[in-house]
Amino acid sequence: MSLKETAFYKVRHYYIQPEAKIKDRVNVAILGDFHISPIVTGRQNYEAYKRLIKLEPELIVLQGDLIDSPTEFFDEESVKKLKDTLKMCARIAPTVMVLGGHDYIIPIEPAALMDVIPLWKEICEECKVHLLMDEWYETDTLRVFGFFQDKDFTIQEDGELRDNPEVMEKRLADLKLEPEPDKINWFVSHSPSMTRRTKRYLKNFDVLSFGHTHGGCVPIGLDFIMDKLNLHGGLVSPDKKPFPKVARGAKQISDDTSMVINSGMIATHYSAKKPLQYLNMLKKGEITEIVFEPPETA
Repeated sequence: MSLKETAFYKVRHYYIQPEAKIKDRVNVAILGDFHISPIVTGRQNYEAYKRLIKLEPELIVLQGDLIDSPTEFFDEESVKKLKDTLKMCARIAPTVMVLGGHDYIIPIEPAALMDVIPLWKEICEECKVHLLMDEWYETDTLRVFGFFQDKDFTIQEDGELRDNPEVMEKRLADLKLEPEPDKINWFVSHSPSMTRRTKRYLKNFDVLSFGHTHGGCVPIGLDFIMDKLNLHGGLVSPDKKPFPKVARGAKQISDDTSMVINSGMIATHYSAKKPLQYLNMLKKGEITEIVFEPPETA
C-alpha cells in the first residue's frame, strides 16, 4: 500500500493503493464534528457543501459529534440544522455515520444516556443516512464498519471527560471482525484512542478513520505547515490537554493499514472552556477526501 497527500484550502486529499482490490478509482469524502449548537452559525457547513458537490464522492462518511449535546434535540433550530446537514449529504452521495460522545452523552446523566438513540435512528431514517452502530455498510468495492463508542468508552476524571481506549480493545476482541479480502475494508470510529492490541485487532483493515480531535485546535495556515512537516500533533486535545501527539492528517500504521483523522468542521466545541471557543474563528471547515487507486494508476 502506498499513501501520498496534498493539501488544498479546506479539502485534504489522500491517495491510497489498496493492493489490487479495485479496478477503478474510488473516492470517499469524510467530515464531522459539526457540533451543531447556538455557537455554530452554519457558515462552515455551507462551504463544505460546495466542496462536496465538486468532489462528487461515491460515499460520504460522517465521523460523529454532529451536535454539541443531546439537549440540542430540544432546540428547534438545532434540529433543523442537523436535518439540513444530513439531507444535504445524502443528496450528494450515499452517507454513513457514527455517533460521538457529544451526540448522545454530554451532559445527560448516565441513567438517561441511551434515551436519545431512538431519536437518532428516527432522524437518520428520515434523512436517508445510514447510522452504523457496530454494523457494516457495503458497496461493490467498499465494506465499512461503524464502531459504536458506547457509554463505557467515555469516563469522567478530574472533572473532565476522558476516553477509555481499553473499552474499545475489549469490545473489538468480542466482535471478532472479519474483513473481506476482495473489498476495501474500512473501520470508522469517532475517537482515535487506541491501544497497541486494538491496532492488532484492526490489522486487516485497509483504512481506519476518526474525528474527535479537531485537528488539535491548530489555526488555518499553521495546520498546512505542520502537515508538510509530517507533524500529526496539535496544540490542544479534546480533553484540553496540551500538545496531543496524534490529532491530524494521515499516516500508515502498518504496510497494509492507513489511519486518517479528519479535523472537523470547527476548531473546538461549545462545551469547551470559553477562551478555547474563540478558536472556532481561526479554522475553516475541513473535508478529507480519500481516493483509492488501482495499482497501475497510483
